[in-house]
Amino acid sequence: MIHGNEFREDLFYRLNTMTVNIPPLLERSEDIPELAHHFFVALERPQLKITERAMQAMKSYSWPGNIRELRNVIERAISLVEADAIDVDQLPEEIGFPKTGKTKMSGIPDTTLAEEMASLEKKLLERALAQTKKNMVKAAKTLGISRSTLYEKCRRYEIL
Repeated sequence: MIHGNEFREDLFYRLNTMTVNIPPLLERSEDIPELAHHFFVALERPQLKITERAMQAMKSYSWPGNIRELRNVIERAISLVEADAIDVDQLPEEIGFPKTGKTKMSGIPDTTLAEEMASLEKKLLERALAQTKKNMVKAAKTLGISRSTLYEKCRRYEIL
């Protein structure tokens, strides 16, 4: 932004006293249980737990919205839970498992092959971009595709 004259250089150096790099939630899934408990306490439901099945689903999700998305999911789950533990039934379908028809647990998705492939492709793109801090060249190399193909796929899935 400084090079584009969109931010004052002197102000940047006054504000830039310490840099804290926090990796995306995708790279630190081991933090999810502690963060979830923090949100339970903040939302005045400290007694709530998360089932192992739901925790596994949450740990395997890519979290493109990072901690804000996690907080929203926890808030939603709290409003839906009727017991003392959140299960996959209270999680959004993209995080948990489908709630109707054949489940992914049985190995037969209730969506078409094209929909499953598109979903997987989008998750892989998001994961590669998160791991490379949105460096398109590195992400494309990681995925084994050209940079122009990566841009095309990102436009298709509305990632950037």
